[in-house]
Amino acid sequence: MTRVPKVTLLAVAVSAVVTLAVGCGGSSGTSSGGPQATPRPSASRAPLDVRYDGIVAPSTTLAQHTVYQPADLGAVKDLLPIVVWGNGGCQANGTQVKMFLQRLASYGILAVASGDADGKGASQASWLLDAVTWATAENARPGSPYQGKLDTHAISAQGLSCGGLEALDVSADPRISSTILWSSGSFPNGQLIVGKEALTKLHAPIAWIDGGPSDIAYPNAVDDYNRVPSTIPAVLAQYGDVGHGQQLAPAHLNEMAGVAASWIDAVDYKNAAAKARFVGPACGLCDQQPWKIQAKNWA
Repeated sequence: MTRVPKVTLLAVAVSAVVTLAVGCGGSSGTSSGGPQATPRPSASRAPLDVRYDGIVAPSTTLAQHTVYQPADLGAVKDLLPIVVWGNGGCQANGTQVKMFLQRLASYGILAVASGDADGKGASQASWLLDAVTWATAENARPGSPYQGKLDTHAISAQGLSCGGLEALDVSADPRISSTILWSSGSFPNGQLIVGKEALTKLHAPIAWIDGGPSDIAYPNAVDDYNRVPSTIPAVLAQYGDVGHGQQLAPAHLNEMAGVAASWIDAVDYKNAAAKARFVGPACGLCDQQPWKIQAKNWA
Protein backbone atom coordinates (compact mmCIF):
# COMPACT_ATOMS: atom_id res chain seq x y z
CA MET A 1 0.00 0.00 0.00
CA THR A 2 1.31 3.42 -0.88
CA ARG A 3 2.01 5.43 2.22
CA VAL A 4 1.51 9.15 2.48
CA PRO A 5 3.21 11.45 4.97
CA LYS A 6 1.55 12.03 8.30
CA VAL A 7 -0.71 15.04 8.14
CA THR A 8 1.24 17.97 9.57
CA LEU A 9 0.25 21.20 11.24
CA LEU A 10 -0.75 23.68 8.56
CA ALA A 11 -0.94 26.77 10.72
CA VAL A 12 0.45 27.34 14.20
CA ALA A 13 1.04 31.07 14.48
CA VAL A 14 0.45 34.37 12.73
CA SER A 15 3.41 33.73 10.45
CA ALA A 16 1.84 30.46 9.33
CA VAL A 17 -1.46 32.21 8.71
CA VAL A 18 0.35 34.67 6.47
CA THR A 19 2.00 31.79 4.61
CA LEU A 20 -1.35 30.14 4.00
CA ALA A 21 -2.85 33.43 2.88
CA VAL A 22 -0.21 33.65 0.16
CA GLY A 23 -0.82 30.08 -0.99
CA CYS A 24 -4.58 29.70 -0.81
CA GLY A 25 -5.95 31.59 -3.78
CA GLY A 26 -8.80 34.05 -3.78
CA SER A 27 -12.55 33.82 -3.46
CA SER A 28 -14.33 31.75 -6.06
CA GLY A 29 -16.93 34.42 -6.70
CA THR A 30 -19.65 31.78 -6.81
CA SER A 31 -23.29 32.63 -7.39
CA SER A 32 -26.59 30.80 -7.59
CA GLY A 33 -26.75 31.35 -11.34
CA GLY A 34 -24.64 28.28 -12.22
CA PRO A 35 -25.75 24.92 -13.57
CA GLN A 36 -28.42 23.08 -11.61
CA ALA A 37 -28.10 19.51 -10.38
CA THR A 38 -30.18 16.81 -12.00
CA PRO A 39 -32.80 15.04 -9.85
CA ARG A 40 -31.71 11.99 -7.92
CA PRO A 41 -33.53 8.69 -8.56
CA SER A 42 -36.09 8.18 -5.82
CA ALA A 43 -35.53 4.44 -5.39
CA SER A 44 -34.18 3.41 -2.01
CA ARG A 45 -30.58 2.29 -1.82
CA ALA A 46 -28.36 0.38 0.57
CA PRO A 47 -26.25 2.43 3.00
CA LEU A 48 -22.75 3.28 1.83
CA ASP A 49 -20.29 0.62 2.95
CA VAL A 50 -16.85 -0.72 2.07
CA ARG A 51 -17.67 -2.86 -0.95
CA TYR A 52 -14.94 -1.98 -3.43
CA ASP A 53 -11.24 -1.31 -3.84
CA GLY A 54 -10.66 2.44 -3.98
CA ILE A 55 -8.08 3.62 -6.50
CA VAL A 56 -6.75 6.73 -8.18
CA ALA A 57 -8.42 6.84 -11.59
CA PRO A 58 -5.86 5.84 -14.25
CA SER A 59 -6.82 8.76 -16.48
CA THR A 60 -9.52 11.39 -16.74
CA THR A 61 -10.43 14.38 -18.88
CA LEU A 62 -10.07 16.74 -15.90
CA ALA A 63 -6.87 18.77 -15.66
CA GLN A 64 -5.21 19.78 -12.37
CA HIS A 65 -7.31 17.36 -10.31
CA THR A 66 -6.95 13.82 -9.00
CA VAL A 67 -9.95 11.48 -9.16
CA TYR A 68 -10.60 8.57 -6.79
CA GLN A 69 -13.09 5.86 -7.69
CA PRO A 70 -14.02 2.22 -7.13
CA ALA A 71 -11.59 0.07 -9.12
CA ASP A 72 -14.33 -1.72 -11.05
CA LEU A 73 -16.99 0.79 -12.03
CA GLY A 74 -18.95 -1.99 -13.68
CA ALA A 75 -19.46 -3.65 -10.30
CA VAL A 76 -21.04 -0.56 -8.75
CA LYS A 77 -24.81 -0.96 -8.53
CA ASP A 78 -25.82 2.36 -6.96
CA LEU A 79 -25.08 5.84 -8.23
CA LEU A 80 -21.85 7.25 -6.82
CA PRO A 81 -22.21 10.34 -4.63
CA ILE A 82 -19.46 12.88 -5.17
CA VAL A 83 -16.97 14.54 -2.82
CA VAL A 84 -14.96 17.52 -4.08
CA TRP A 85 -11.90 17.99 -1.90
CA GLY A 86 -9.67 20.94 -0.98
CA ASN A 87 -6.24 20.13 0.44
CA GLY A 88 -4.47 21.34 3.55
CA GLY A 89 -2.54 24.52 2.96
CA CYS A 90 -4.61 24.96 -0.22
CA GLN A 91 -1.89 22.92 -1.88
CA ALA A 92 -2.47 21.77 -5.45
CA ASN A 93 -1.48 18.23 -4.48
CA GLY A 94 -4.27 15.79 -5.23
CA THR A 95 -2.56 12.96 -3.35
CA GLN A 96 -1.94 14.82 -0.10
CA VAL A 97 -4.49 12.62 1.73
CA LYS A 98 -4.46 9.79 -0.80
CA MET A 99 -5.16 7.01 1.70
CA PHE A 100 -8.23 8.78 3.07
CA LEU A 101 -9.70 9.54 -0.35
CA GLN A 102 -9.04 6.00 -1.57
CA ARG A 103 -10.93 4.77 1.47
CA LEU A 104 -13.84 7.06 0.60
CA ALA A 105 -13.84 5.59 -2.90
CA SER A 106 -14.07 2.09 -1.42
CA TYR A 107 -17.50 3.09 -0.05
CA GLY A 108 -18.78 3.77 -3.56
CA ILE A 109 -17.99 7.48 -3.61
CA LEU A 110 -16.33 9.46 -6.38
CA ALA A 111 -13.80 11.83 -4.78
CA VAL A 112 -12.17 14.61 -6.78
CA ALA A 113 -9.24 16.39 -5.13
CA SER A 114 -7.78 19.68 -6.29
CA GLY A 115 -4.36 19.34 -7.92
CA ASP A 116 -2.49 16.70 -9.85
CA ALA A 117 -0.95 13.71 -8.09
CA ASP A 118 2.03 15.05 -6.12
CA GLY A 119 1.24 18.43 -7.63
CA LYS A 120 2.93 21.68 -6.67
CA GLY A 121 1.73 25.21 -6.09
CA ALA A 122 -1.55 26.54 -4.76
CA SER A 123 -5.13 25.63 -5.57
CA GLN A 124 -8.14 27.92 -5.79
CA ALA A 125 -11.63 27.46 -4.41
CA SER A 126 -13.03 27.62 -7.93
CA TRP A 127 -11.30 24.33 -8.72
CA LEU A 128 -13.86 22.58 -6.53
CA LEU A 129 -16.63 23.88 -8.76
CA ASP A 130 -14.61 22.87 -11.82
CA ALA A 131 -14.75 19.35 -10.39
CA VAL A 132 -18.53 19.61 -9.95
CA THR A 133 -18.99 20.81 -13.52
CA TRP A 134 -16.73 18.07 -14.87
CA ALA A 135 -18.47 15.28 -12.95
CA THR A 136 -21.88 16.48 -14.10
CA ALA A 137 -20.72 16.57 -17.72
CA GLU A 138 -19.05 13.15 -17.49
CA ASN A 139 -22.23 11.65 -16.08
CA ALA A 140 -24.01 12.72 -19.27
CA ARG A 141 -21.25 12.26 -21.86
CA PRO A 142 -21.64 9.25 -24.18
CA GLY A 143 -18.60 7.01 -23.85
CA SER A 144 -17.57 8.37 -20.48
CA PRO A 145 -16.63 5.68 -17.93
CA TYR A 146 -18.89 7.59 -15.52
CA GLN A 147 -21.89 7.90 -17.85
CA GLY A 148 -25.06 7.35 -15.83
CA LYS A 149 -23.08 6.25 -12.77
CA LEU A 150 -22.84 9.47 -10.73
CA ASP A 151 -25.36 11.01 -8.37
CA THR A 152 -25.03 14.64 -9.35
CA HIS A 153 -27.61 15.58 -6.73
CA ALA A 154 -25.33 14.33 -3.92
CA ILE A 155 -22.22 16.52 -4.02
CA SER A 156 -20.38 17.22 -0.78
CA ALA A 157 -17.77 19.99 -0.64
CA GLN A 158 -15.08 19.02 1.85
CA GLY A 159 -11.54 20.01 2.71
CA LEU A 160 -8.77 20.06 5.28
CA SER A 161 -7.67 23.27 7.01
CA CYS A 162 -7.23 25.90 4.26
CA GLY A 163 -8.94 23.47 1.89
CA GLY A 164 -11.92 23.48 4.22
CA LEU A 165 -12.19 27.22 3.70
CA GLU A 166 -12.25 26.57 -0.04
CA ALA A 167 -15.13 24.16 0.56
CA LEU A 168 -16.98 26.75 2.62
CA ASP A 169 -16.40 29.35 -0.08
CA VAL A 170 -18.16 27.28 -2.74
CA SER A 171 -20.97 25.99 -0.52
CA ALA A 172 -23.36 28.73 -1.65
CA ASP A 173 -23.46 27.03 -5.05
CA PRO A 174 -26.84 25.27 -5.42
CA ARG A 175 -25.18 22.10 -6.70
CA ILE A 176 -23.49 21.52 -3.33
CA SER A 177 -25.69 19.33 -1.14
CA SER A 178 -23.54 19.38 2.01
CA THR A 179 -20.22 20.54 3.43
CA ILE A 180 -17.62 19.17 5.84
CA LEU A 181 -14.78 21.31 7.17
CA TRP A 182 -12.01 19.10 8.56
CA SER A 183 -9.87 21.03 11.07
CA SER A 184 -11.06 24.29 9.61
CA GLY A 185 -13.15 27.35 10.28
CA SER A 186 -13.47 30.85 8.93
CA PHE A 187 -11.60 33.86 10.25
CA PRO A 188 -13.07 37.28 11.06
CA ASN A 189 -12.85 39.73 8.18
CA GLY A 190 -12.05 36.99 5.69
CA GLN A 191 -8.36 36.79 6.57
CA LEU A 192 -8.07 33.52 4.66
CA ILE A 193 -10.18 32.77 1.56
CA VAL A 194 -13.55 33.62 3.06
CA GLY A 195 -15.02 35.30 6.13
CA LYS A 196 -17.96 34.73 8.44
CA GLU A 197 -20.32 36.13 5.82
CA ALA A 198 -20.09 32.79 4.01
CA LEU A 199 -22.12 31.22 6.81
CA THR A 200 -25.11 33.39 5.89
CA LYS A 201 -25.04 32.02 2.34
CA LEU A 202 -25.29 28.36 3.29
CA HIS A 203 -28.29 26.45 1.96
CA ALA A 204 -27.43 22.85 2.93
CA PRO A 205 -26.21 20.91 6.00
CA ILE A 206 -22.68 21.52 7.25
CA ALA A 207 -20.32 19.82 9.69
CA TRP A 208 -17.06 20.75 11.35
CA ILE A 209 -14.86 17.81 12.35
CA ASP A 210 -11.79 18.94 14.27
CA GLY A 211 -8.96 17.52 16.30
CA GLY A 212 -9.96 18.96 19.67
CA PRO A 213 -8.79 21.94 21.73
CA SER A 214 -5.17 21.63 20.60
CA ASP A 215 -6.29 21.93 16.97
CA ILE A 216 -5.38 25.44 15.82
CA ALA A 217 -8.70 25.59 13.95
CA TYR A 218 -10.80 24.53 16.95
CA PRO A 219 -11.90 28.04 18.07
CA ASN A 220 -12.73 28.97 14.48
CA ALA A 221 -14.89 25.86 14.10
CA VAL A 222 -16.72 26.51 17.37
CA ASP A 223 -17.36 30.13 16.41
CA ASP A 224 -18.62 29.12 12.97
CA TYR A 225 -20.97 26.55 14.48
CA ASN A 226 -22.36 29.13 16.90
CA ARG A 227 -23.04 31.53 14.02
CA VAL A 228 -24.82 29.11 11.67
CA PRO A 229 -28.29 30.37 10.72
CA SER A 230 -31.16 28.56 12.41
CA THR A 231 -32.32 27.23 9.04
CA ILE A 232 -29.13 25.23 8.43
CA PRO A 233 -28.66 21.76 9.99
CA ALA A 234 -25.21 21.69 11.56
CA VAL A 235 -22.87 19.35 13.44
CA LEU A 236 -19.77 20.19 15.47
CA ALA A 237 -17.65 17.08 16.05
CA GLN A 238 -14.50 16.94 18.15
CA TYR A 239 -12.27 13.86 17.87
CA GLY A 240 -10.55 13.75 21.24
CA ASP A 241 -7.54 16.04 21.28
CA VAL A 242 -5.44 14.64 18.46
CA GLY A 243 -4.49 18.05 17.07
CA HIS A 244 -4.70 19.84 13.76
CA GLY A 245 -5.57 17.48 10.93
CA GLN A 246 -4.50 14.42 12.84
CA GLN A 247 -7.95 12.84 12.67
CA LEU A 248 -6.99 12.08 9.06
CA ALA A 249 -3.69 10.45 10.03
CA PRO A 250 -3.37 6.75 9.05
CA ALA A 251 -4.40 5.53 12.51
CA HIS A 252 -7.81 7.18 12.22
CA LEU A 253 -8.56 7.52 8.51
CA ASN A 254 -10.73 4.40 8.22
CA GLU A 255 -12.95 5.67 11.02
CA MET A 256 -13.12 9.13 9.45
CA ALA A 257 -14.05 7.72 6.06
CA GLY A 258 -16.90 5.85 7.72
CA VAL A 259 -18.08 9.05 9.38
CA ALA A 260 -17.95 10.90 6.04
CA ALA A 261 -19.95 8.11 4.39
CA SER A 262 -22.54 8.23 7.18
CA TRP A 263 -22.80 11.99 6.69
CA ILE A 264 -23.64 11.52 3.01
CA ASP A 265 -26.14 8.79 3.85
CA ALA A 266 -27.78 11.02 6.46
CA VAL A 267 -27.94 14.19 4.39
CA ASP A 268 -28.42 13.00 0.82
CA TYR A 269 -30.21 9.69 1.29
CA LYS A 270 -32.21 10.45 4.44
CA ASN A 271 -30.95 7.30 6.14
CA ALA A 272 -32.28 7.40 9.71
CA ALA A 273 -29.56 5.18 11.16
CA ALA A 274 -26.84 7.33 9.61
CA LYS A 275 -28.48 10.51 10.90
CA ALA A 276 -28.65 8.98 14.38
CA ARG A 277 -24.86 8.81 14.45
CA PHE A 278 -24.80 12.62 14.60
CA VAL A 279 -28.15 13.82 15.92
CA GLY A 280 -30.03 13.27 19.16
CA PRO A 281 -29.19 13.03 22.88
CA ALA A 282 -28.05 9.43 22.44
CA CYS A 283 -26.40 9.82 19.05
CA GLY A 284 -24.11 7.01 17.98
CA LEU A 285 -20.91 9.05 18.00
CA CYS A 286 -21.94 10.71 21.27
CA ASP A 287 -21.45 7.37 23.02
CA GLN A 288 -18.25 6.51 21.17
CA GLN A 289 -14.90 7.59 22.57
CA PRO A 290 -13.17 9.93 21.97
CA TRP A 291 -15.92 11.83 20.14
CA LYS A 292 -17.77 14.89 21.44
CA ILE A 293 -20.74 15.90 19.30
CA GLN A 294 -23.07 18.87 19.10
CA ALA A 295 -25.91 19.14 16.60
CA LYS A 296 -28.62 21.71 15.94
CA ASN A 297 -31.35 22.73 13.52
CA TRP A 298 -32.24 19.18 12.49
CA ALA A 299 -35.88 18.28 11.93
